[in-house]
Amino acid sequence: MPGQDTSIGAGRTAFARTCWTEILRSREETPEARRGLLERLAAAYWRPVYKFIRVALRKENEEAKDLTQDFFAVVFQPDWVARADPARGTFRTFLLASLKNFVRDRDKYRGARKRGGGLVAVPIDLLGESEPAEAATPEQAFHRSWAETTLLEALAELERTLATRGRPQVFGVFKEYCLEADGVSYRSIGQKFGLSEADVTNYLSEARRELRRILVGKVGGTVGSPREVDDELRSLFGA
Repeated sequence: MPGQDTSIGAGRTAFARTCWTEILRSREETPEARRGLLERLAAAYWRPVYKFIRVALRKENEEAKDLTQDFFAVVFQPDWVARADPARGTFRTFLLASLKNFVRDRDKYRGARKRGGGLVAVPIDLLGESEPAEAATPEQAFHRSWAETTLLEALAELERTLATRGRPQVFGVFKEYCLEADGVSYRSIGQKFGLSEADVTNYLSEARRELRRILVGKVGGTVGSPREVDDELRSLFGA
């Protein structure tokens, strides 16, 4: 995004360890409730795991999907949940370490779903995944997919939030300048939306400020401490 500010230091008071909290809370839940909590996490990370497996094992679409399901069937097990610890760092790092172990010992876990692990509720847009594996390392594919997924979710939430506030034009200006146009001027955007250049400036500032808040919330829920938020956001934009 042109002119994007990747230093996100505000909103620390709203820090919430959502992702880690859900995992830790799952230890105290019934098996059914625990499964629901973990399935939500699995759905959020399904695509990065799938990408890693495709690149690491050079698998075609359907077999990579099966192995992804096997991985999350293993993740559902109590011993994996018991090892989860925010002190180890970000949830992304912990999940990636688990994924590397799974790939290394995949024969050990083959058919995990058939042994009672069950299926993850796969997001509907992934069911038809057919793109070729990216020419990257497995780690790069994982991190890039995580970044893309996080940003797309944040942008969707930004659009919904601004619409709920009765300010859909703010998102329209932001989308035109940051997501679609290449080298477009404030003046031309103002002419398109019937705004002054000052209004365009204010709208972009409002949208970026809200997007920062949303990203802090999303990333803050996956780290072990508030101090790691900025590092994780730099990783997100770097990916």
